[in-house]
Amino acid sequence: MTEEIKKLDGAIIDCRYFDHQWIFIKQRHDRNHPNGRRAITGKMEALENAVSRDLLLATLENSRVIGKADI
Repeated sequence: MTEEIKKLDGAIIDCRYFDHQWIFIKQRHDRNHPNGRRAITGKMEALENAVSRDLLLATLENSRVIGKADI
């Protein structure tokens, strides 16, 4: 662990999850409290069950087809 990372111990930070690893973005000086347990759990579940771009586009296309059938 680097000295820079050790200095962040106890700090509130923003991270990004990419390629199966967490990447530090920035320290949050504007926050006094971290997110609650439910927010973290929800984020982890969203990451585990991420919607692919292909599924999103297919769903959008299906909704367009259904919408045209109603006209």
